[in-house]
Amino acid sequence: MYLYTGIIVLLLAALIILKVKKYKCGKWYVIFSMAVFGCLAAIRSSDVGNDTSNYLRIFNLISEGTYLDAWDERFEAGYMLLNRLLAEVTNNAQILLIVTSIIIYACFIYFIIRHSEDYFFSIFLFVTTRFFGQTMSGIRFSIAVAILLVAYDRLNENHIIQFVLLVMAAALFHKTAIIFIFIMLFRYIKCNAKAIVLWIVATMGCYFMAPYVVRELFNLFPSYQSYSDRYITTGVSVGVLLYIAVWGMSFAIGYAIQINHRNESKKMNLLNLLMMSTVTVYAMSMYFTLLDRVAQYFGIFIVIYLPNCIHMVEDTKKRYFIKGIVMAGFMMYFWGIQLLRPEWNAINIYKAFWMQ
Repeated sequence: MYLYTGIIVLLLAALIILKVKKYKCGKWYVIFSMAVFGCLAAIRSSDVGNDTSNYLRIFNLISEGTYLDAWDERFEAGYMLLNRLLAEVTNNAQILLIVTSIIIYACFIYFIIRHSEDYFFSIFLFVTTRFFGQTMSGIRFSIAVAILLVAYDRLNENHIIQFVLLVMAAALFHKTAIIFIFIMLFRYIKCNAKAIVLWIVATMGCYFMAPYVVRELFNLFPSYQSYSDRYITTGVSVGVLLYIAVWGMSFAIGYAIQINHRNESKKMNLLNLLMMSTVTVYAMSMYFTLLDRVAQYFGIFIVIYLPNCIHMVEDTKKRYFIKGIVMAGFMMYFWGIQLLRPEWNAINIYKAFWMQ
Protein backbone atom coordinates (compact mmCIF):
# COMPACT_ATOMS: atom_id res chain seq x y z
CA MET A 1 0.00 0.00 0.00
CA TYR A 2 2.85 2.37 0.85
CA LEU A 3 4.33 1.87 -2.61
CA TYR A 4 1.09 2.87 -4.35
CA THR A 5 0.48 5.83 -2.04
CA GLY A 6 4.07 6.90 -2.63
CA ILE A 7 3.50 6.80 -6.38
CA ILE A 8 0.47 9.06 -6.05
CA VAL A 9 2.50 11.53 -3.97
CA LEU A 10 5.35 11.39 -6.51
CA LEU A 11 3.02 12.06 -9.43
CA LEU A 12 1.35 14.91 -7.52
CA ALA A 13 4.78 16.44 -6.80
CA ALA A 14 5.72 16.13 -10.47
CA LEU A 15 2.48 17.88 -11.43
CA ILE A 16 3.12 20.74 -8.99
CA ILE A 17 6.63 21.22 -10.35
CA LEU A 18 5.31 21.32 -13.91
CA LYS A 19 2.67 23.87 -12.91
CA VAL A 20 5.17 26.06 -11.06
CA LYS A 21 7.62 25.95 -13.96
CA LYS A 22 4.68 26.54 -16.36
CA TYR A 23 5.63 23.59 -18.51
CA LYS A 24 2.82 22.55 -20.85
CA CYS A 25 3.50 18.87 -21.33
CA GLY A 26 0.27 17.17 -20.28
CA LYS A 27 0.54 14.35 -22.79
CA TRP A 28 4.07 13.54 -21.69
CA TYR A 29 2.87 13.55 -18.09
CA VAL A 30 0.33 10.86 -18.95
CA ILE A 31 2.94 8.83 -20.82
CA PHE A 32 5.42 9.10 -17.94
CA SER A 33 2.83 8.19 -15.29
CA MET A 34 1.47 5.22 -17.17
CA ALA A 35 5.00 4.09 -18.02
CA VAL A 36 5.74 3.94 -14.27
CA PHE A 37 2.65 1.79 -13.68
CA GLY A 38 3.41 -0.33 -16.71
CA CYS A 39 6.96 -1.01 -15.53
CA LEU A 40 5.71 -2.05 -12.10
CA ALA A 41 3.25 -4.44 -13.73
CA ALA A 42 5.85 -5.79 -16.17
CA ILE A 43 8.54 -6.63 -13.59
CA ARG A 44 6.23 -7.90 -10.85
CA SER A 45 6.84 -11.31 -9.36
CA SER A 46 4.44 -14.23 -9.61
CA ASP A 47 3.31 -13.47 -6.04
CA VAL A 48 1.80 -10.11 -7.03
CA GLY A 49 -1.79 -10.51 -8.21
CA ASN A 50 -4.30 -13.24 -7.49
CA ASP A 51 -3.97 -14.95 -10.87
CA THR A 52 -0.41 -14.09 -11.91
CA SER A 53 1.17 -17.37 -10.82
CA ASN A 54 -1.51 -19.36 -12.65
CA TYR A 55 -0.98 -17.40 -15.87
CA LEU A 56 2.77 -17.90 -15.68
CA ARG A 57 2.29 -21.61 -15.04
CA ILE A 58 0.17 -21.91 -18.17
CA PHE A 59 2.81 -20.07 -20.20
CA ASN A 60 5.50 -22.45 -18.91
CA LEU A 61 3.42 -25.48 -19.92
CA ILE A 62 2.98 -24.08 -23.41
CA SER A 63 6.65 -23.16 -23.80
CA GLU A 64 7.59 -26.71 -22.72
CA GLY A 65 5.42 -28.11 -25.50
CA THR A 66 2.82 -29.48 -23.14
CA TYR A 67 -0.44 -29.26 -25.02
CA LEU A 68 -3.55 -29.54 -22.88
CA ASP A 69 -7.01 -29.33 -24.42
CA ALA A 70 -8.31 -28.24 -21.03
CA TRP A 71 -6.39 -24.97 -21.26
CA ASP A 72 -7.87 -24.17 -24.68
CA GLU A 73 -11.35 -24.87 -23.34
CA ARG A 74 -10.81 -22.75 -20.23
CA PHE A 75 -9.13 -19.76 -21.84
CA GLU A 76 -10.07 -17.71 -24.88
CA ALA A 77 -8.44 -18.20 -28.29
CA GLY A 78 -6.82 -14.77 -28.38
CA TYR A 79 -5.10 -15.25 -25.06
CA MET A 80 -3.90 -18.75 -25.91
CA LEU A 81 -2.58 -17.55 -29.28
CA LEU A 82 -0.67 -14.73 -27.56
CA ASN A 83 0.93 -17.27 -25.22
CA ARG A 84 1.94 -19.52 -28.09
CA LEU A 85 3.48 -16.64 -30.05
CA LEU A 86 5.46 -15.42 -27.05
CA ALA A 87 6.61 -18.96 -26.27
CA GLU A 88 8.16 -19.07 -29.75
CA VAL A 89 10.29 -16.06 -28.78
CA THR A 90 11.51 -17.19 -25.36
CA ASN A 91 10.70 -19.66 -22.60
CA ASN A 92 11.08 -16.94 -19.95
CA ALA A 93 7.58 -16.42 -18.59
CA GLN A 94 8.34 -12.81 -17.66
CA ILE A 95 7.84 -11.88 -21.30
CA LEU A 96 4.12 -12.53 -20.83
CA LEU A 97 3.90 -9.85 -18.13
CA ILE A 98 6.06 -7.44 -20.13
CA VAL A 99 4.12 -7.71 -23.40
CA THR A 100 0.66 -7.69 -21.79
CA SER A 101 1.62 -4.65 -19.71
CA ILE A 102 2.71 -2.81 -22.87
CA ILE A 103 -0.61 -3.64 -24.57
CA ILE A 104 -2.72 -2.61 -21.59
CA TYR A 105 -0.94 0.64 -20.77
CA ALA A 106 -0.57 1.75 -24.38
CA CYS A 107 -4.37 1.61 -24.65
CA PHE A 108 -4.82 3.53 -21.40
CA ILE A 109 -2.40 6.23 -22.54
CA TYR A 110 -4.33 6.61 -25.80
CA PHE A 111 -7.67 6.68 -23.97
CA ILE A 112 -6.75 9.27 -21.33
CA ILE A 113 -4.97 11.61 -23.75
CA ARG A 114 -7.90 11.43 -26.15
CA HIS A 115 -10.75 11.83 -23.69
CA SER A 116 -9.70 13.33 -20.35
CA GLU A 117 -9.91 17.03 -19.50
CA ASP A 118 -7.76 16.55 -16.39
CA TYR A 119 -4.87 14.15 -16.85
CA PHE A 120 -3.71 14.02 -13.23
CA PHE A 121 -7.21 13.45 -11.90
CA SER A 122 -7.74 10.60 -14.39
CA ILE A 123 -4.49 8.93 -13.35
CA PHE A 124 -5.36 9.45 -9.67
CA LEU A 125 -8.72 7.69 -10.21
CA PHE A 126 -7.03 4.93 -12.18
CA VAL A 127 -5.10 4.05 -9.02
CA THR A 128 -7.64 4.75 -6.30
CA THR A 129 -10.52 2.92 -8.02
CA ARG A 130 -8.20 -0.11 -8.03
CA PHE A 131 -7.98 -0.51 -11.79
CA PHE A 132 -4.21 -0.36 -11.49
CA GLY A 133 -4.37 -3.30 -9.08
CA GLN A 134 -6.63 -5.15 -11.50
CA THR A 135 -4.03 -4.89 -14.27
CA MET A 136 -1.60 -6.77 -12.04
CA SER A 137 -4.08 -9.53 -11.27
CA GLY A 138 -6.40 -10.40 -14.16
CA ILE A 139 -4.34 -10.30 -17.35
CA ARG A 140 -7.05 -11.51 -19.74
CA PHE A 141 -9.66 -9.22 -18.26
CA SER A 142 -7.32 -6.21 -18.32
CA ILE A 143 -6.43 -6.73 -21.98
CA ALA A 144 -10.15 -6.94 -22.78
CA VAL A 145 -10.80 -3.68 -20.90
CA ALA A 146 -7.90 -1.98 -22.67
CA ILE A 147 -9.24 -2.95 -26.10
CA LEU A 148 -12.73 -1.76 -25.13
CA LEU A 149 -11.29 1.68 -24.32
CA VAL A 150 -10.19 1.96 -27.92
CA ALA A 151 -13.57 0.60 -29.05
CA TYR A 152 -15.27 3.39 -27.08
CA ASP A 153 -13.17 5.94 -28.94
CA ARG A 154 -14.24 4.45 -32.27
CA LEU A 155 -17.90 4.55 -31.24
CA ASN A 156 -17.55 8.22 -30.31
CA GLU A 157 -16.23 8.85 -33.80
CA ASN A 158 -19.18 6.92 -35.32
CA HIS A 159 -16.92 4.20 -36.72
CA ILE A 160 -19.39 1.43 -35.97
CA ILE A 161 -17.68 -1.38 -37.87
CA GLN A 162 -14.37 -0.66 -36.12
CA PHE A 163 -16.20 -0.57 -32.80
CA VAL A 164 -17.81 -3.97 -33.40
CA LEU A 165 -14.52 -5.53 -34.53
CA LEU A 166 -12.70 -4.21 -31.47
CA VAL A 167 -15.37 -5.54 -29.12
CA MET A 168 -15.07 -8.93 -30.81
CA ALA A 169 -11.28 -8.72 -30.40
CA ALA A 170 -11.72 -7.98 -26.68
CA ALA A 171 -13.97 -11.05 -26.39
CA LEU A 172 -11.07 -13.15 -27.69
CA PHE A 173 -9.33 -12.37 -24.40
CA HIS A 174 -12.36 -12.44 -22.09
CA LYS A 175 -15.68 -13.80 -23.35
CA THR A 176 -17.75 -11.49 -21.15
CA ALA A 177 -16.43 -8.43 -23.02
CA ILE A 178 -19.01 -9.12 -25.73
CA ILE A 179 -21.62 -7.45 -23.50
CA PHE A 180 -20.01 -4.10 -24.38
CA ILE A 181 -21.54 -4.38 -27.85
CA PHE A 182 -24.84 -3.22 -26.38
CA ILE A 183 -23.58 0.28 -25.62
CA MET A 184 -24.29 1.04 -29.28
CA LEU A 185 -27.91 1.30 -28.15
CA PHE A 186 -26.98 4.05 -25.68
CA ARG A 187 -26.72 6.47 -28.58
CA TYR A 188 -30.51 6.31 -28.83
CA ILE A 189 -31.22 6.79 -25.12
CA LYS A 190 -31.44 10.23 -23.56
CA CYS A 191 -30.27 10.52 -19.96
CA ASN A 192 -32.88 12.71 -18.27
CA ALA A 193 -35.04 12.67 -15.15
CA LYS A 194 -37.49 10.18 -16.64
CA ALA A 195 -34.68 7.87 -17.73
CA ILE A 196 -33.11 8.02 -14.28
CA VAL A 197 -36.39 6.99 -12.60
CA LEU A 198 -36.74 4.10 -15.04
CA TRP A 199 -33.11 3.17 -14.41
CA ILE A 200 -33.66 2.99 -10.64
CA VAL A 201 -36.72 0.78 -11.13
CA ALA A 202 -34.87 -1.40 -13.66
CA THR A 203 -31.89 -1.74 -11.33
CA MET A 204 -34.14 -2.97 -8.52
CA GLY A 205 -35.75 -5.40 -10.97
CA CYS A 206 -32.35 -6.66 -12.12
CA TYR A 207 -31.36 -7.23 -8.50
CA PHE A 208 -34.32 -9.52 -7.91
CA MET A 209 -33.98 -11.22 -11.30
CA ALA A 210 -30.23 -11.77 -10.88
CA PRO A 211 -30.43 -15.46 -9.82
CA TYR A 212 -32.27 -16.33 -13.05
CA VAL A 213 -29.94 -14.20 -15.17
CA VAL A 214 -26.89 -15.89 -13.64
CA ARG A 215 -28.36 -19.29 -14.43
CA GLU A 216 -28.73 -18.28 -18.08
CA LEU A 217 -25.19 -16.88 -18.15
CA PHE A 218 -23.90 -20.27 -17.05
CA ASN A 219 -25.75 -21.81 -19.98
CA LEU A 220 -24.16 -19.29 -22.37
CA PHE A 221 -20.68 -19.56 -20.83
CA PRO A 222 -20.40 -23.13 -19.44
CA SER A 223 -16.67 -22.68 -18.80
CA TYR A 224 -17.64 -20.44 -15.85
CA GLN A 225 -19.67 -23.18 -14.13
CA SER A 226 -16.67 -23.91 -11.91
CA TYR A 227 -17.07 -20.47 -10.31
CA SER A 228 -20.60 -21.12 -9.07
CA ASP A 229 -19.63 -22.57 -5.69
CA ARG A 230 -17.17 -19.80 -4.86
CA TYR A 231 -18.99 -16.72 -6.12
CA ILE A 232 -22.74 -17.29 -5.71
CA THR A 233 -23.96 -15.52 -2.55
CA THR A 234 -27.24 -15.00 -0.69
CA GLY A 235 -27.75 -11.57 -2.22
CA VAL A 236 -25.92 -9.42 0.33
CA SER A 237 -22.32 -8.25 -0.09
CA VAL A 238 -20.74 -5.37 1.80
CA GLY A 239 -18.05 -5.05 -0.85
CA VAL A 240 -20.59 -4.74 -3.66
CA LEU A 241 -22.63 -2.24 -1.63
CA LEU A 242 -19.48 -0.14 -1.40
CA TYR A 243 -19.02 -0.27 -5.17
CA ILE A 244 -22.65 0.74 -5.71
CA ALA A 245 -22.23 3.66 -3.31
CA VAL A 246 -19.01 4.88 -4.97
CA TRP A 247 -20.25 4.72 -8.56
CA GLY A 248 -23.74 5.89 -7.61
CA MET A 249 -22.37 8.98 -5.83
CA SER A 250 -19.98 9.64 -8.69
CA PHE A 251 -22.87 9.62 -11.14
CA ALA A 252 -24.92 11.88 -8.85
CA ILE A 253 -22.07 14.41 -8.61
CA GLY A 254 -21.34 14.34 -12.33
CA TYR A 255 -24.96 14.58 -13.41
CA ALA A 256 -25.69 17.42 -10.96
CA ILE A 257 -22.79 19.40 -12.43
CA GLN A 258 -24.07 18.77 -15.96
CA ILE A 259 -27.57 19.93 -15.04
CA ASN A 260 -26.17 23.06 -13.42
CA HIS A 261 -24.11 23.87 -16.51
CA ARG A 262 -26.71 22.69 -19.01
CA ASN A 263 -24.33 20.28 -20.66
CA GLU A 264 -26.19 17.93 -22.97
CA SER A 265 -23.40 16.67 -25.20
CA LYS A 266 -23.64 13.22 -26.73
CA LYS A 267 -20.33 12.20 -25.18
CA MET A 268 -21.47 13.06 -21.66
CA ASN A 269 -24.80 11.36 -22.29
CA LEU A 270 -22.96 8.15 -23.18
CA LEU A 271 -20.74 8.43 -20.10
CA ASN A 272 -23.81 8.97 -17.90
CA LEU A 273 -25.35 5.77 -19.22
CA LEU A 274 -22.10 3.90 -18.66
CA MET A 275 -22.05 5.01 -15.01
CA MET A 276 -25.69 3.98 -14.61
CA SER A 277 -24.97 0.59 -16.17
CA THR A 278 -22.11 0.09 -13.73
CA VAL A 279 -24.44 0.46 -10.76
CA THR A 280 -27.03 -1.88 -12.32
CA VAL A 281 -24.55 -4.68 -12.98
CA TYR A 282 -23.05 -4.26 -9.51
CA ALA A 283 -26.55 -4.69 -8.08
CA MET A 284 -26.85 -7.98 -9.98
CA SER A 285 -23.44 -9.06 -8.71
CA MET A 286 -24.93 -9.20 -5.22
CA TYR A 287 -25.94 -12.76 -6.11
CA PHE A 288 -22.89 -13.63 -8.18
CA THR A 289 -19.86 -11.58 -7.18
CA LEU A 290 -17.91 -12.43 -10.32
CA LEU A 291 -20.29 -10.14 -12.22
CA ASP A 292 -18.42 -7.22 -10.68
CA ARG A 293 -15.87 -7.75 -13.46
CA VAL A 294 -18.58 -7.18 -16.03
CA ALA A 295 -19.52 -3.99 -14.17
CA GLN A 296 -15.93 -2.82 -14.57
CA TYR A 297 -16.26 -2.81 -18.35
CA PHE A 298 -18.54 0.19 -17.79
CA GLY A 299 -17.08 1.42 -14.50
CA ILE A 300 -13.60 2.05 -15.92
CA PHE A 301 -14.98 5.17 -17.60
CA ILE A 302 -15.12 6.88 -14.23
CA VAL A 303 -11.48 7.84 -14.88
CA ILE A 304 -12.69 10.38 -17.45
CA TYR A 305 -16.26 10.90 -16.25
CA LEU A 306 -15.55 12.74 -13.00
CA PRO A 307 -12.58 14.75 -14.31
CA ASN A 308 -14.58 15.92 -17.33
CA CYS A 309 -17.67 16.77 -15.26
CA ILE A 310 -15.73 18.73 -12.64
CA HIS A 311 -13.80 20.48 -15.41
CA MET A 312 -17.11 22.08 -16.44
CA VAL A 313 -17.20 24.14 -13.23
CA GLU A 314 -16.07 27.59 -14.33
CA ASP A 315 -15.43 29.05 -10.88
CA THR A 316 -11.85 28.03 -10.12
CA LYS A 317 -12.22 27.96 -6.34
CA LYS A 318 -15.42 25.97 -6.51
CA ARG A 319 -13.89 23.56 -9.01
CA TYR A 320 -10.85 22.90 -6.82
CA PHE A 321 -13.06 22.53 -3.76
CA ILE A 322 -15.22 19.86 -5.42
CA LYS A 323 -12.16 18.15 -6.82
CA GLY A 324 -10.48 18.13 -3.40
CA ILE A 325 -13.54 16.60 -1.71
CA VAL A 326 -13.85 13.92 -4.37
CA MET A 327 -10.14 13.07 -4.24
CA ALA A 328 -10.23 12.83 -0.44
CA GLY A 329 -13.19 10.45 -0.71
CA PHE A 330 -11.41 8.19 -3.18
CA MET A 331 -8.23 8.16 -1.09
CA MET A 332 -10.30 6.95 1.89
CA TYR A 333 -11.94 4.34 -0.34
CA PHE A 334 -8.55 3.14 -1.59
CA TRP A 335 -6.85 3.06 1.80
CA GLY A 336 -9.84 1.39 3.42
CA ILE A 337 -9.83 -1.50 0.96
CA GLN A 338 -6.07 -1.92 1.13
CA LEU A 339 -6.18 -2.07 4.94
CA LEU A 340 -9.37 -4.07 5.47
CA ARG A 341 -9.33 -6.30 2.39
CA PRO A 342 -5.65 -6.74 1.42
CA GLU A 343 -6.49 -10.07 -0.24
CA TRP A 344 -8.44 -8.27 -2.99
CA ASN A 345 -6.15 -8.46 -6.05
CA ALA A 346 -3.30 -9.56 -3.73
CA ILE A 347 -1.12 -6.55 -4.55
CA ASN A 348 -0.70 -5.12 -1.06
CA ILE A 349 2.90 -6.33 -0.85
CA TYR A 350 4.79 -5.61 -4.05
CA LYS A 351 7.81 -7.61 -5.17
CA ALA A 352 9.80 -7.56 -8.40
CA PHE A 353 10.53 -10.86 -10.12
CA TRP A 354 14.12 -10.94 -8.89
CA MET A 355 12.92 -10.70 -5.27
CA GLN A 356 11.14 -14.07 -5.25
